[in-house]
Amino acid sequence: MLKLKVKHKLLLIWLGSIVLTLSVMAMLFEYQIGALHQEEARSAVSNAINILHQDLELQAQQVDQSSQTLSARGDLISSMSMINSYQDIDNYQPSVFDIEKSKIALELAQHATATGMDTLALFDTKGVLAAFYLSPTAGGNGAGYVSFQDGKMVPFVQNAQGGFTATDDAYMAAVMRQLSPLDRTPSLHAQIYHTTNNSLLISTARPMERKRPTGQIQQVGAIIVGRALGDTFSRSLSRATGMNLRILFPEHHDPSVEMNELDAMIIAHNVPRMVLNGNPAPDHSTAHIWFSTQNLYVGTVRMEKRKGPPFYFVFTQRKDTLQSTLNAFRNTVLLVLFATGLTLIPVGVFFLNRFITHPIENLVESADNLRRGQHRAMEGLTSADEFGKLASAFQEMSAAVLAREKSLIESQASLKNAQRIAHIGNWEWDLQSDVISLSDELHFILDRHPETMSTTFEALMMSVHPDDADSLKHRIDAAVETGSGFKMEHRIVQPNGNERYVLHHGEIQYDGAVATRLSATVQDITERYLLERAKSDLISTVSHELRTPLTSITGTLGLAVGGVLGELPDQLKSMLTTADKNAQKLGLLIDDLLDIEKIANGSMTFAFKPVSVAEVFQSAMDVTETLAQNHKVTLSVEGDVDNIKLYADPGRITQVMANLISNAIKFSPTESKVLIRARRTGSAVTISVSDRGAGIPENFRPHVFERFAQADQTQTRSDQKGGTGLGLSITKAIVEMHDGNISFESICAPAPNHGTTFKFSIPAWNEISPQTENTHS
Repeated sequence: MLKLKVKHKLLLIWLGSIVLTLSVMAMLFEYQIGALHQEEARSAVSNAINILHQDLELQAQQVDQSSQTLSARGDLISSMSMINSYQDIDNYQPSVFDIEKSKIALELAQHATATGMDTLALFDTKGVLAAFYLSPTAGGNGAGYVSFQDGKMVPFVQNAQGGFTATDDAYMAAVMRQLSPLDRTPSLHAQIYHTTNNSLLISTARPMERKRPTGQIQQVGAIIVGRALGDTFSRSLSRATGMNLRILFPEHHDPSVEMNELDAMIIAHNVPRMVLNGNPAPDHSTAHIWFSTQNLYVGTVRMEKRKGPPFYFVFTQRKDTLQSTLNAFRNTVLLVLFATGLTLIPVGVFFLNRFITHPIENLVESADNLRRGQHRAMEGLTSADEFGKLASAFQEMSAAVLAREKSLIESQASLKNAQRIAHIGNWEWDLQSDVISLSDELHFILDRHPETMSTTFEALMMSVHPDDADSLKHRIDAAVETGSGFKMEHRIVQPNGNERYVLHHGEIQYDGAVATRLSATVQDITERYLLERAKSDLISTVSHELRTPLTSITGTLGLAVGGVLGELPDQLKSMLTTADKNAQKLGLLIDDLLDIEKIANGSMTFAFKPVSVAEVFQSAMDVTETLAQNHKVTLSVEGDVDNIKLYADPGRITQVMANLISNAIKFSPTESKVLIRARRTGSAVTISVSDRGAGIPENFRPHVFERFAQADQTQTRSDQKGGTGLGLSITKAIVEMHDGNISFESICAPAPNHGTTFKFSIPAWNEISPQTENTHS
């Protein structure tokens, strides 16, 4: 009786659900289809406005970057400085000024070709046009400059032969009509204009300045850079958005003719203004209005020009385009719903009777058996449907629980054994309850019994050497605060007074955005530490013992080679010269070994003070000059190095630069150039050394800064580049002791632009709030 009642109830629910679902969907679908229709149109308009904004911002960015590049060009600044300072219109000397102006015009043309700019103009500080470039899109005919004859402006434009030809007053007037509306006042963001040839122009103005010997900044002119947005721009956006785009200029409307209805509606609306702020990332899709006419969906946004009334970007889409798509969708959905309803009724009756009611009874019985602890529950269900799978899952679940319990016990035993072999212990700190748990191996490393040691952070810190405790606690506190983890080598003190060296490494675990647990490992590295210290002591002893006799040998060889001991046979002199070079190389190796020792034991001293980058570069280039000549490599310096100062030890930074430059020379091809650059970024100075060598192999890059590391160890002696393999390790240590960092980028041949660039950053000298000069180790 119970079985029939369940079946009937489920059948009634099934049939009722089908009828109710079809009825409600039939009533609501027509309403929803209209809303969907409008939503699709709104979405299309929003997407179009957003694409428009991003395109305009990208155009503005490119214009701004182009103006920055030109305003910083030293050659243009020099030419404009001469023109601005000495040009006298009444006593104009074409042989002097026209040459400089033609150079500027050619540079503007080259820049326009490379960047796609349409309008470039240079004015002196009196507002007099010196040189320009106007593309045909911007209403011009290429590059030109302005000369003066009898106090009258004479435009010259570039001709087919590469020179310049004078033009008439009409061309000068046309050029000034294009340029006069443009504002020469420097602005943070690009401005948008409407030019005389019915194109939009995005432009920006920047001052051209030079630094006088007195340190005063003098303006020598202004540069205007712009890009025209013509019909190509509109067609491109129409294709990208799938909508028709046009630009509405209300000032072009003839007052004597009645304005069409759509344009009048746009102007009558309070259309939001789109602002170019230099950032294409934000979504501006809401900064517009959306409305519909009888046949169109319309989206528009207002743009303010620098001068004159605003204009509008107008996107339109015909309603019948969307309507036909949505009508087809509606008919398809209704047909599918009807067919589904007819199919589900008989299928539901069979399904409920055969596959639901009977398995439910078995499910109730099996669940009761499982509750009583009978792990082989639901044995009677052998079907291949979900109930059969449920029966198999119940049976497998019990066996899986037992197997996992056994596996967990075995894994814990393996982990303990692995920790014991590797001398690695671990501990966890529950940041919510402030309770710490330690592994057995960590108790062994600390030589503390679990029953006698408190489970608090303070108890753990009691085992840390007093000289290292504050530093470790600071790193752990910083890791908890920032979530960045920590890693530190330090000492621990066992209860019997023995000191051990450990490597401590920890990470923070999060529950969402909340730090909940700190997990850390502690590895006993005492034997490795003592071995490394013994190795360092051996190197130090050998280096110091070799220094004195090597100095005598080098001095004696130098005297002999220099001829102090008299004229030597050619063969003997050649042998002594080779011996002298090898002795000097051995001396460099000993110097590197001594530096490595000082770095390892912390005895390397530094005398920090302000130092000019130019002085450091010159000292390093003097050291490496002979090496560069031997390899036929040119050293080139880029950047305003005379006006950049470091806060550093001059000798050590020169050592860093000499190492990097000598490496670049050794791996550069003959007749190539090594570029040395410097630039200040905020409170730091970034210095780089670039070569055009074969690049660093991918598999060697992780080992570049390791001691005694050299790429391509399989080379024969005659093929190797020389060196001890210690230079970059020492360089990295010196940079880091200046509170700096060093890195490299490398592209291997035969890829284009192959080569390697090493760059490092250290603090700059702050002349406003200078650092305290000191000497420390």
